[in-house]
Amino acid sequence: GAVVYATAGREEKRQHLRGMGVQYITSSRSGSEFEADMEEFLLGERLDVVLNSFSHDNFISRSMQLLKPTGRFVEIGKRGVLTEADVTCRYPDVQYHLLAIDTIVDQEPDRYQGLLRRLEEAMGSGSLQPLPVQVFEGLEQSVAAFTCLQRAEHI
Repeated sequence: GAVVYATAGREEKRQHLRGMGVQYITSSRSGSEFEADMEEFLLGERLDVVLNSFSHDNFISRSMQLLKPTGRFVEIGKRGVLTEADVTCRYPDVQYHLLAIDTIVDQEPDRYQGLLRRLEEAMGSGSLQPLPVQVFEGLEQSVAAFTCLQRAEHI
């Protein structure tokens, strides 16, 4: 099993992560807090894999510094992402992967269908639990729904 180090800004999200068994939780808002916490958590060790979606506050560079030589950096973000050439130049030992589900849906529909089947099986067996859902009814609540997303109030 993997040891998970997670980030969250709001206390409700941190509580949710703790409920999932995540022991190491740090800031998703402050790069300096993230860096200090991670150094404390890791006690001089380095990470094998980083799954990243942040481009603000120098999170990419801060996360790259936490990787072991030949570690993997998997980028799922869309804004401010590095190119493979950037990573190779700045972090030659890091294996960089840009994971874009929308591209898989468009260019590899059979692979995407297989991923959905695996997800469905994991949900059906109970090995994965659904995330909490907040329902916004009708168009009249669309502004409230987008505001919720904009303020990162969702889990």
